[in-house]
Amino acid sequence: MQADDVGDRGQPVPVEEGEEDVEGDPVAQFTSQTYPDPRLDPFSCRLALPSQVCDPSAIVSDEERSRLVQRVNQLHSLTSGIKNTSPSCALMPDRNLEIIVAIIDKIGSVPGVPIDIEKFANNLKRRYQNFQDVGMCDTTVLIVNSRQDRQVFTVAGRDAKISKDTLKSAFERNIGHFKTGRYALGLEGMIEVIVAAYSNAHIVQVPTPEAFRPTDFMPSPAAVSAVESQPFRAAGLPNSVQPAKRPFPAFNSIQENIEEDDKIWVSILQQAMARCGQNDADLPKHVRAVVEEAMNISLKLISDSRYNKIEEETEQNKEVLGSRQKAWDTATNEFIRPLFQKYRNSVLSGATQTCPREPVAENQPGCCDVFIDLLRACGLICYVACPPVPSIVTRKLAFHPPEKGMTYRIALKSDPEKRFKNIRGCRDEPVQLVVRNISNGADYIHSEKEVEVFSVTTANNNDLVCIKCTPDSYSSNPAVSDQVVLFCQPNSSDLGGFLQPSSMNFVTYANVFETDFYAFDYSGYGFSSGTQGEKNMYADIRAVYDKIRETRPDKKIVVMGYSIGTTAAVDLASSNPEGLAGVVLIAPFTSGLRLFSSKPDKPDTCWADSFTSFDKVNRIETRVLICHGDLDEVIPLAHGMALYEKLKNPVPPLIVHGANHHTILSGKYIHVFTRIAGFLRHETLVSCRSIEVDSQQTSSKKKTESEE
Repeated sequence: MQADDVGDRGQPVPVEEGEEDVEGDPVAQFTSQTYPDPRLDPFSCRLALPSQVCDPSAIVSDEERSRLVQRVNQLHSLTSGIKNTSPSCALMPDRNLEIIVAIIDKIGSVPGVPIDIEKFANNLKRRYQNFQDVGMCDTTVLIVNSRQDRQVFTVAGRDAKISKDTLKSAFERNIGHFKTGRYALGLEGMIEVIVAAYSNAHIVQVPTPEAFRPTDFMPSPAAVSAVESQPFRAAGLPNSVQPAKRPFPAFNSIQENIEEDDKIWVSILQQAMARCGQNDADLPKHVRAVVEEAMNISLKLISDSRYNKIEEETEQNKEVLGSRQKAWDTATNEFIRPLFQKYRNSVLSGATQTCPREPVAENQPGCCDVFIDLLRACGLICYVACPPVPSIVTRKLAFHPPEKGMTYRIALKSDPEKRFKNIRGCRDEPVQLVVRNISNGADYIHSEKEVEVFSVTTANNNDLVCIKCTPDSYSSNPAVSDQVVLFCQPNSSDLGGFLQPSSMNFVTYANVFETDFYAFDYSGYGFSSGTQGEKNMYADIRAVYDKIRETRPDKKIVVMGYSIGTTAAVDLASSNPEGLAGVVLIAPFTSGLRLFSSKPDKPDTCWADSFTSFDKVNRIETRVLICHGDLDEVIPLAHGMALYEKLKNPVPPLIVHGANHHTILSGKYIHVFTRIAGFLRHETLVSCRSIEVDSQQTSSKKKTESEE
């Protein structure tokens, strides 16, 4: 591996070649003019949304790319409060450090001419900056990692004030990752060093002792230089950052004989103990919670061999279910418990919010409280169980629609002030959805180009509110352009909740997937007529599906379900209707009663069970993608994996580390959308047939040429 780390005028620094050979895959070559800009063309960079990372050849995995994007975004926010002291930035002192990462398979060049990665990086940086005047404020840092050329090159803007030695040091700290092909980890480490150097170069006022009390654990920034200090000791942050931005506070009580390498973990143990970790069996669970929350707030936790070993073991076994938990179990036995026993006094004295071992007497409920709670429980049981009809009990337990009108209302285009009980009252007239912005209560109407409203009548004579969201531009990929997506909503939501202007909404989904995106309210939800229920929900999706097929006979349909919506998607897909191209299940569950069982893959289904996806998925002929968060407490990951095992034509599932039931589709985890977009492009029946046709045409052409 040759690696080049330079400043504006630095010379390449060769590093001896690594041991890993480059795969013999077709090489994707780029020049500085053809390489995509991740801020303008995220899809070409394998991203769902604009960002600062580009990987058009998929050198790193989707999960690694998503984590790299998250790191860059977090670092960008961490430098937002730093005043740039360069004269060129006098008119814009609050300008952030901008880091752009370009991961490339091979740099294109004229045959016989040696690769010039320095020229490529400088030209690409100038293009990304729209060839701005040289006198303008320049805080951009571009890192180029070329796999086939075995080179890494960094070019830093003049006003970033990051020296050539710092760039060289950033690479040398992480050279092992690049040599072994772990490019994402190497780039993360380089970025953290660069941000730390930028912060130290521009912070000119050291906080007073009242605002920041230095300890042996976190040295005072006045006594440590930017080059010689360790730039990320606690959480990827420079030593001079104020403690409000540090995920781990200084020790409340510390022994003088605590070893330097143990101090950060003693601090973590203190916080774990403060989370009711007095029970020794619960301590590892709380330690992991502290660490992973710190990662979400402030990048990589620490730069030490113990934490790195956890990450490396997880990465090596990422295809194995539960690999991260196994890595933490190993860490528990190897150093978490031994450190707790070794520094027990410091840990206990520093955990200022430990839970009491005995309940406080004044907080114990009195007799009246117990009696009232008992009456409430009896009332709830009577409400749910009476009458004892399974379909009615299911409706009461499973369906909880939002209050009508809370998130939207329907209005005639000709008379917007006229009110309707449901869509049936204006079935034959043009209507629009007036979305109520939950954050400020104001009304918001999406443009007619973005959202088209229509209604559908089901076999049960219920009228549904339906919408079609149109993207700003359609995909150039023929497989995607021949498909549309039909979305089945989760519980406790309606169309207005998924059309909020200030959050990830259906219009955003349409733009991300570059195709038409359909959605609807179930019977009894929003302004759809009828009552909510399992049978009605199945009739609802069938009616909307048939309507799309009727109005768009040239399109194939990918059905996407989320939470309870997965049961509707599975029920429809199990009948294998004409035109079905694929299925996406987000946080699915096996059945209603199995949610209360510790065995989601229990083979026998109770006669009173509902939403029995477990008995239906094996009848689906088309390809199915399952996405599930590993921290989902509403529907545990085991449910998604149990369904995956029964599929006839599964594609590799996406297990989203750190995601729970509510955040998996919130936009926080970008690789969820890139995975679904990849499914639409490459793995549905339409995309596979498109590839097959292209292959046949190529073979036919070659055969003809050979005959000639």
